[in-house]
Amino acid sequence: MGCDIHMFPEKREDWGWRFVYRHIPDTRRPDSWPRPDRRNYFTMDDRWYWFFGQLAGVRHDGPPIAEPRGCPDDADDDVREFIQDSDYHTPSWLTLAELKAHDWLGAMRKDSSVILDKGAADHITEWLNRLAEIDPDPNRVRIVFAFDS
Repeated sequence: MGCDIHMFPEKREDWGWRFVYRHIPDTRRPDSWPRPDRRNYFTMDDRWYWFFGQLAGVRHDGPPIAEPRGCPDDADDDVREFIQDSDYHTPSWLTLAELKAHDWLGAMRKDSSVILDKGAADHITEWLNRLAEIDPDPNRVRIVFAFDS
């Protein structure tokens, strides 16, 4: 049985953390405003266990960026409800500042199980850039995540 990650980006507002929904254009009515999609927004396309290990030590040995912290008490209500009312395990969160400070390429080079290619590094860079679009301050953006098995 495989393991998947479920990630929920949040933005820090003056009143607290808000889940950043993905907006999908309504193809039936192209002139309309996009509708929110509560499914995973910033997820990785594959079961990349090395990546899971970097985030939380799940399915891959090696030190994670931070030991799993659980679901944050101040998480958006929808995010907290989704993570706590599910069969997910190892919930945690990381700010964009923590994610950007991590030496992703160095961690890849140290791990002989990682096939180091431009695609892997580009995938991480693209993911971080998408998160950075939420707010220019990396301390005001975080991902809350958990895993299923």
